Amino acid sequence: MAGQPAVGPAKLALIAALYAAGGSLSLSYFTSAGASSLFFIPSGLALACVLLLGETCLWAVFAGALALNTWQYGSILLAVPIAPAAARPPGWAPA
Repeated sequence: MAGQPAVGPAKLALIAALYAAGGSLSLSYFTSAGASSLFFIPSGLALACVLLLGETCLWAVFAGALALNTWQYGSILLAVPIAPAAARPPGWAPA
């Protein structure tokens, strides 16, 4: 989009790492079971990145969600169906 700063690979990697670390922090400290959290820090990070840097950041959100869920559940087979839901574009709704 016009007027938005360029997003390089280093920024995308940083966003993905912050998403995974923030998710781990949220699931570790804001819940007792580790399955869901009332305060999920990465959702705010993802929203801020998309608003400030554009939809290109959704790839980093996807990578971060994939890393977080693989780390949380211990299996990439469980993480693959979950990660796309975290990175769906604004305004997207299932048919």
